Amino acid sequence: MHKPKKTKCGITGLVIAGLVSAFVGLAMMIRPVSYVSMGGIGQYASTPVMSFFTGNDSAYVGVLILFMGSFILVVAYKIKNP
Repeated sequence: MHKPKKTKCGITGLVIAGLVSAFVGLAMMIRPVSYVSMGGIGQYASTPVMSFFTGNDSAYVGVLILFMGSFILVVAYKIKNP
């Protein structure tokens, strides 16, 4: 049985992906993008009603992306140094 070769290209790709994910996550947490969404047009009695929703959910998504990036970096480290 032969030993499989370790590829540095795969580890480099993981490190780059982890760093990019971490920076994107930090950017989304620091400067969340607000949005305004039109919920719909309805009627309450005889008065027409239009609803709007606002939020900044990208800050929460940024936390998830930051954790994903740090997980990828840990995996790359574990592959490099078993």
